[in-house]
Amino acid sequence: MDSWFTLPLIGLLMVSNLSLLVVNDWRRLMVILAVQYLVVFSLVLSLWPLGMAAIKLIGGWMSLAVLAAHPPQPEALSANQPPRWGTVVRVLALGLIWLVVFSISPMLSDATFIPWPMMTAGMLLVWSGLLQLGIYRQPIRVIIGLLTLLSGFEIIYAVVEFSLLVAGLLAAVNLGLAFIGSYLLTASEMEDQT
Repeated sequence: MDSWFTLPLIGLLMVSNLSLLVVNDWRRLMVILAVQYLVVFSLVLSLWPLGMAAIKLIGGWMSLAVLAAHPPQPEALSANQPPRWGTVVRVLALGLIWLVVFSISPMLSDATFIPWPMMTAGMLLVWSGLLQLGIYRQPIRVIIGLLTLLSGFEIIYAVVEFSLLVAGLLAAVNLGLAFIGSYLLTASEMEDQT
């Protein structure tokens, strides 16, 4: 695996992680997630054949289509938003996560024999997904955090397992999370109307 190919992709993952924490518009969130799935596809493509790697991309984009079919109310994303300094705290927390990930990835890579770029990319997504789960409580943000965490796991697991069945199962889990998120968005809107 060439580092000249993976380092820009890791940079794109970092930009998408930062954007997911800062952006409040659901359309932009969906575009950022689409780019994130494209980067995950590109990383997995360096390990798997095109047909199997495309499962990650198609499954992720289908999940986004399910989520985008039921957009949240505009006040759902902006409700309970912290003041402006809250954004600074979230960015600092993400910076701390990046520092930790870049510090421990070489050691984890040596211990598990997973290539450094794949370990770094996977850990960036896993930990940023956990950060989103810890910060937000809106259903759309929680689902985005879970999808991000699962994308990081898929990158790391792609190195370990080369199985069409597991790739399909992980795509089904992505779709299941999207359907749950869509249901939660619809249920919260119906609850607000009553």
